[in-house]
Amino acid sequence: MSPDDPGPQDSPARSTTSGWLSHPSWTGIGSIAAVGSLIVAVFFGVAQCRPATTVVAPTTSPAPVHEGLASTTSTRAEPDPAPSTGPTCVSSNDAVTPCSARGASLVVDVAPCSVDTVQAALGIDPAGRQLDLVTRSLSGGRCAARPGELAAAGGAATQSLAALSPTSTSALTLCRVVQSGPDISCSRPHHLEYVGPWKELRVDRDAGQDCDVPVREYVGADVERPDSQLRAVRLNRATDPVTYRCAVAAPVPLKASVWGLGGGPLPTAE
Repeated sequence: MSPDDPGPQDSPARSTTSGWLSHPSWTGIGSIAAVGSLIVAVFFGVAQCRPATTVVAPTTSPAPVHEGLASTTSTRAEPDPAPSTGPTCVSSNDAVTPCSARGASLVVDVAPCSVDTVQAALGIDPAGRQLDLVTRSLSGGRCAARPGELAAAGGAATQSLAALSPTSTSALTLCRVVQSGPDISCSRPHHLEYVGPWKELRVDRDAGQDCDVPVREYVGADVERPDSQLRAVRLNRATDPVTYRCAVAAPVPLKASVWGLGGGPLPTAE
């Protein structure tokens, strides 16, 4: 091949058009049209190959944090500590005070306010155990309770109401020294323990006024057996009308309650 030979020439691009555009007299215009057709074809080809897009509604997500700045959205605040669920006690002027304070009373969420309702709220059936309590009403339908004088003399305290135990409940329970009196805390030497409250004695009928069944249920043992050291007694009181009360009696002095004793040994006083 000589230097003057222009060499092989590239074949002209094939027009994407046909018909009258290929006529020699329209070569220039045909080339322009061909280029335009190619651009249109490419444009539509790209448009057809472009994947469909989904329009997402704007959200309320916070703007991204700039690099180098601490994020405040990734740190979750710790929840506030749960409020204390321990017992609440108040003083004589209804100010909150430790339950160990002198003269403190335990706040019990119960109404109406009475010894029976407080016992029931504390899980002690008022038809059985008899507690020596002093109660007074508080605002908001609540009740304040503390041990009575007899219970306090037997070692009971307001903490005894907040956390009942067999020993503390014995100090709160009412007993009697002997059948003729006086009343005393069951934590002190005694011969009788009350079972249930005072009731009206109906002289026209005796059914349902016998004390054997309630005493048996109270102790958890058959006190009617000949070998039982405990026995059921009925105490009558000369009131108008006449009232009576059941009790469980022991032949020797006891120093604790016999509630739920079953067949266990008697808690005899030393």
